[in-house]
Order: sequence, then C-alpha cells, then structure tokens
Amino acid sequence: MELIIKPLYSLEELLDMQRLEQDVWGDDFTPIHQTITVAKNGGIILGAYDKDKLIGFLYSFPGFKNDSVFLCSHLVGIDIAYRGQGIGEQLKRKQKELALDKGFKLITWTFDPLESANANLNIRKLKGVCRTYIEDCYGKLDGKLNSGLPTDRFLVEWHLDSDHVRNEDGYNHRDAASVFIVSMNEAGLPYIKNVNEEVMKQLESFDTLSITVPTQFQAMKKADFSLAKEWRTQTREVFQTLFSQGFIVVDVERKQGAITQQYILIKQTEVNIELV
Repeated sequence: MELIIKPLYSLEELLDMQRLEQDVWGDDFTPIHQTITVAKNGGIILGAYDKDKLIGFLYSFPGFKNDSVFLCSHLVGIDIAYRGQGIGEQLKRKQKELALDKGFKLITWTFDPLESANANLNIRKLKGVCRTYIEDCYGKLDGKLNSGLPTDRFLVEWHLDSDHVRNEDGYNHRDAASVFIVSMNEAGLPYIKNVNEEVMKQLESFDTLSITVPTQFQAMKKADFSLAKEWRTQTREVFQTLFSQGFIVVDVERKQGAITQQYILIKQTEVNIELV
C-alpha cells in the first residue's frame, strides 16, 4: 500500500468522501454543501489514499468556547478492507500537524466509550483525555454502528502542546483500584457482576481508578443485546459519578486478545495539562 494523506478541497474529492462515509455508516452522510464550506473556511478535511483510491477520511472544523478557539474533529472513517492498519492514527497525526500550523492548541471530538478500539487510539495512543460524559449525545441514530442504544459519548480533549501529550511514561496502572467486578457468563461474554461499593463510597481515598469495558462491544450487541444495554447503563452511571468527583480519563490498559480492557482515571489535579 502506498499511503498518501492530503487535505481535501475539491467537489470531486468531497463527493468521494461522502461515498466512503455512506459505506462506513450506512445511510448517514454529511451534505456536500457543508463539507465544501468547511474545507474553504478554516476547517481541516483529510483523505487517506492507497494510490488513487480514497480509503479513509477525517472531517474537522473550528469551534469556540468562551474566549477559546479550538478544532472540533467530527468524523473519521476507514474503508472496511483497510481497517486495523493504523490509518486512523496517521490521519489524526496529520491533523495534529496541520492544526498546530494553523495555531490550534486543542482538538476535541466524541466517541462511544464502549468502542474499545477507539478508546485505545484516542486515549492511549494519541493521549487525549476525557472528563465529560454526554448522555444520548446525538439522539437516535440508525446507522450500522449506532442502532439500538442511546448514543452516549465521551468528549475527548487533545491538548496538542501539553506535557501530558509529550509524556511517554504514562501512568502507574498497578495502583488503580477497580470500580467494577467483572465475570464471564456461559456464552463467554463479560458482564458486570457488581460495582465495588467500597471504592465508590471512599473516592476521596483513591488517586487512581480503573473501569473495565468489553473489547468487542458490537459483537456483544449482536450476541446479547440486553447485556450490551446493561453495559451502557452501568458504565454511564459510574463515569458520570467519577467525572463529577474530579476524576479524568488519562489512559487505557489493553492486552492483545483480551475480552476486556481498562480505562485509567486519575484525579484531575494530578494531570499536568491546562484544561479549558
């Protein structure tokens, strides 16, 4: 594969992007009049090509909050035949480079906290952080990946020029207290046996926590939808509680082939970044 990543500007390029977006999400797609306006007015839209074939894209535009200007990254889509090859990460790295050139210090985006591959990229590899849980962020969506459950999302903050992003050492996972006690059912699917009430009742005593999530959430939805719904409900409640108590997601612990992985949270005062 001869991977080329470049900005998309022309109508033809953005029509190709729209077709790929439909392939990835089904009936959901962004109107051309929106993407072409963003491309010509300060947004960053990137395409990943294998020679002349568009195989991935990234769509982002400027956002504002109070006196802060940041880049809002809305979509990343990869052709199904090219997934698992790090193309999404390369798109994000190029986005970071161009964003810094334009003067942006922060990029934000959302993702489903139960989508483990996205968590691994966004939190562990890129070193985004999260302290905001948005319940049913987009309302009902009927695309391939979102149908059937509330569209709960993490809001990721990627502080491009922060010590946190530059830090290669990460955090000490061994000291993390587990919030969930997880077991396996007869079908070999992970379920939350119970919440560790000892931890939840004494949050002020802990500096580092871990929250377990499944690594194959889409497969779980197909195999046992009610179990997937329980994961959504129980993780929602716990994340909202921990964020309200000053904890922030800073890392992911992921082992090859495991059926679960862990979010690592620490007290917000211990994160060496300037939050906005």
